[in-house]
Amino acid sequence: MTVFVGRTAELAALRRAADQARAGHGTAVLVTGEAGIGKSTLVDRFTAGAGLPVLLGRAGDDGAPALWPWRRILRSGQDQGIAGLDPDTLLPGPSSDPSAGRIPVAQFEVLDRAARALLAAPAAVVVLEDAHWADPASLRLLRHVCADLAGSHLVVVCTVRDPDGAAPLPEALGDLPNATELRLGGLTSADVAGYLRGATGRPVDPARVDRVHRQSGGNALYVRELTRLEQPPGDAPPPEGGDVAPGGGNPLHDSGSPLGGEPGPATRLPAELRRVVEARLSRLSPACRSLLGGCSAIGAEIDPALLTEDDRESLLAEAVAAGVLVEDAAPGGRLRFAHDLVRQARYETMTRTERLTWHRRLADAVHDDPAALARHRLRAAVDAPSRRAAADAAHAAATEAARRFAFEDAARWLDQALTVAADDPELILAAAEAEYRLGRIDAALRRCLDGPFGTADLAARAAVVVRGVGGGASPAVLTLCARAEALLGDERSARRARVLAQRAFIEASLGSESTTPGAGRATAGEPTAAPGARSAGGAAGTAALALALAEEAGDPIAVIDAMHAMKEAVAGPDQFAEQLALGTRMIELGAREDRPDAALWGRIWRIEASLLLGATSVFQHELLALEELADRLGWPVARWHAARGRATAAWLAGDAGAAARHIDHAHTIALRMQDISAYWQYYAFMTALLRRTGGDLPGLRETLAGAAHVPIADAFAVGYLFEQGPDAADAAFARFDRLRAALPDLPRDALWLPVVASTGEAAVLAGDLGVVGTCLRELTPYAGLHVNSVSGCYGAVSRFLGVLAGALGRRDEAVAHLEAAETMERRVASAPELVLARLELAAALIARGAPGDRTRAGRVARAAVDGARRLGLRPLLRRGEDLLAGLDRDVALTAREREVAALAAEGRSNREIAERLTLSERTVETHVRNALAKLGCTNRTQLAARFSGGTEEKGAVLRPR
Repeated sequence: MTVFVGRTAELAALRRAADQARAGHGTAVLVTGEAGIGKSTLVDRFTAGAGLPVLLGRAGDDGAPALWPWRRILRSGQDQGIAGLDPDTLLPGPSSDPSAGRIPVAQFEVLDRAARALLAAPAAVVVLEDAHWADPASLRLLRHVCADLAGSHLVVVCTVRDPDGAAPLPEALGDLPNATELRLGGLTSADVAGYLRGATGRPVDPARVDRVHRQSGGNALYVRELTRLEQPPGDAPPPEGGDVAPGGGNPLHDSGSPLGGEPGPATRLPAELRRVVEARLSRLSPACRSLLGGCSAIGAEIDPALLTEDDRESLLAEAVAAGVLVEDAAPGGRLRFAHDLVRQARYETMTRTERLTWHRRLADAVHDDPAALARHRLRAAVDAPSRRAAADAAHAAATEAARRFAFEDAARWLDQALTVAADDPELILAAAEAEYRLGRIDAALRRCLDGPFGTADLAARAAVVVRGVGGGASPAVLTLCARAEALLGDERSARRARVLAQRAFIEASLGSESTTPGAGRATAGEPTAAPGARSAGGAAGTAALALALAEEAGDPIAVIDAMHAMKEAVAGPDQFAEQLALGTRMIELGAREDRPDAALWGRIWRIEASLLLGATSVFQHELLALEELADRLGWPVARWHAARGRATAAWLAGDAGAAARHIDHAHTIALRMQDISAYWQYYAFMTALLRRTGGDLPGLRETLAGAAHVPIADAFAVGYLFEQGPDAADAAFARFDRLRAALPDLPRDALWLPVVASTGEAAVLAGDLGVVGTCLRELTPYAGLHVNSVSGCYGAVSRFLGVLAGALGRRDEAVAHLEAAETMERRVASAPELVLARLELAAALIARGAPGDRTRAGRVARAAVDGARRLGLRPLLRRGEDLLAGLDRDVALTAREREVAALAAEGRSNREIAERLTLSERTVETHVRNALAKLGCTNRTQLAARFSGGTEEKGAVLRPR
């Protein structure tokens, strides 16, 4: 007879979740509580009666590769004949995309494929044991699956341990989509009594119940171990985990330990439990206890083949008979401890000599498994030779993890390698590279700056670890370049080419002053970019030398780095053809040399150039390719660029909500990347968005006030501040004054066009006609371009030209430019900027006042109002309504025409109007036709809109002209 005590309400909750999954409403349940409280026994009880296939995986296997628990889950589904579930789905493989080259499949694509396979499965229970020990990739897959559970037939159950039964969930699990928490407390006294009766098969003394309950604190594992300890030697031991199961301490599944090895001082067991386990193990033979020491050193899963052969099977059989070990439910003939706390207790009671002996022996047995080998070598590292062996093994494990794009695992192994070989420059460089891949820019730079890189080769390699990152990282990177160049001298080599390319990239990013808001400055003694670094003799010259050296050396990696620097040096509006060509060449190089980072930058460059040119089809093609590449690589910098591209595409389509969501996602990635330039580009995009949509971003005014006083920061802030009203006027004029002073010396780089366009627009608002004329003259050669980028979209240059010409009283020129702007925005399908172009055109037509201009202005303004209302562009809507209201006031309708038009707007026919006003139908028809013409309407529907109160909402006044 099976005995299960307590947990009635919790079991019912899990069964309800299974019923929902059968009905197509998948869900997730996190079963939480302290170690031994009964999480896994509850889950076992539930799955045994769920009537659904059970897919089981466990986290916490020491040294297991990323996604190991999900491989077990998929294998379990495959063994049960569920179509589409294959553990090899989680293995990296070659790309099938010929345009991107043979690029290894990275984790994001792997996770997406695995998630889709699971979500398409028939009704089943997915059990992830000990999710608190899961590796980062496994947690990402869990989130991926849970995000789309609502329409699936899965119930996902995770057991999660917390230290004291009351702690909050781990951060990665705290906001899991479609998940609820089921927290377990201790067993009651009645539960303990029920368990004792079932375990012993006889009535129990109430005093014993009280004692066990008090000593165990209701912890189910403690209850079980105390019961075993007190079992009379002549009696048969109680059944283990099947016939008798308190609501806790599942012998098959409740196990796990943190990645990295055995428990340390911070995780030592309570003395009471250790004494209970020691007493229980004392009943075993000395040889069996010794073998269990080796088992505890192996990890959560015990492969008997790793143990010595002498009496191995008989000793394991003794441990299984005593209930200390159990056979794993998964195939493969492996064993497990009845509970991981029992394993931990056995490990802690071994002497240091015993532990070292076992780890050395196990290291020799697992030589073909890099992760397991590294784990045991690290545990056996006590002298110089063993420390060297441990460092090499950990480095090899990190290399294997990086090959699988599991950079979290790689960083962890390298950190452990450095604990035994802290001054090894190869390990430090590898660790810095892993940190960079994870987006931990500060940590990567610190390793490169502090490492023992005294040779030319090491210094050159350290200088190029952090690539493609400017802003606050720039001073540190320049310091690394200077150190390397001092050691390299004038040698003509690929390594010097890479260092020169790195320096050219940073110098082109910085120019004569930092153009990134909040960018760090070099400290005393550190090199900075020289004035004019963006000129042909500055960054461009350095990049050209780097490219020549790289091509001379025939090193494709150095060529790629040099091209990256060259692109940054030719990023101005006059060189868009070069940018497109460089992007194409980078993509081709990336494919030929199997360098996904080259393909990444090539796609980004072509996106930037296509937005400048208004080449919509190129932008869309490159964005799709970039998104696919980012999904493969999983690199933070790639995902950041892809998210910004999605935000830009959404904004151009007029979907402000989607644009905000994508840019928020990019901002989240940027914060993890620790790149200050990425942080500020979020605010650049948001100010552009809010100027069109209205709304608010908490703290934006304060954030803009804290932005560095550099042209690009002033440019993206000045228009927003002018539009905030009188209380922001001082800040707006201060920004404008700085822009006006900087205008003559602006480097003609990628930032030149938005800075000059914004300065001209601000000059109109500030009434500075001198600056207006300067900006009009400077921008005129670029009339066919757009001030659009993934950092913010401001529309066609022709719109700016029209506004500037209008401010100078050049009415015909203003209308011509704005007509061109309207055509350009229609061509690129930029819905918000088309609305603004039409508003500016309507205002210019009204200002010019030529015959037919006011009628045409009415038509254009109504089209703008319709678009603004549809897209939710509140400031533009108010402006359009003000324009129409002004036209209404100025239109010379006669009293009779206004009377007839008002009745027609109510939907009355000509006959009804004629009867009401005692007029002929022909006269009514004439009045209606005159009113339509004067108001610029083409039909009665538009007439009704004019008379229906559509211009009631008034808020913003027209900007001064």
